[in-house]
Amino acid sequence: AAALKADVRPGERVAVVGTGTLGLLAVQFLRAVSPAELLVVGLHTERAEPARSFGATGFRTADDPALPDGFDVVVEAAGSADAARLSASLPRRGGRLVLTGLPAPG
Repeated sequence: AAALKADVRPGERVAVVGTGTLGLLAVQFLRAVSPAELLVVGLHTERAEPARSFGATGFRTADDPALPDGFDVVVEAAGSADAARLSASLPRRGGRLVLTGLPAPG
């Protein structure tokens, strides 16, 4: 549902924050839309290979100082307050942000 809400169009730059089941399913669905870039952002580098096997074109860790921004669409699929904050920093001005998780208070 989150990937549908994002209304991704071919050629757009897309980031998915979260490498769990929900995040990887979003990647698989979004790949079918043919985005120009489909970056997955996660906490652990060992999730890079599964992300790529589901269709991601790149992977970065959440603490990467060179983490790009300016995405047309960002889908937050991790469900934490930190992930929501990070996700909010990634879209371009006028970009779309879809928050899927409900982080605990704090």
